Amino acid sequence: VTEEEAQSTITKEVEKKEEVKGKIPIAVYLISILLIAVTVVILIAQKMKKEKAS
Repeated sequence: VTEEEAQSTITKEVEKKEEVKGKIPIAVYLISILLIAVTVVILIAQKMKKEKAS
């Protein structure tokens, strides 16, 4: 393995890590949106149950 090949391998690994770092916030954002959506659906369902009961 030449020094140049080793350097390009290291560069590729660093780029992969940067890509993952970029994807993590997107995943967190999507998960938080899902949690909010689920919470809203549950709240609406509870309200509808109360309205049907009354």
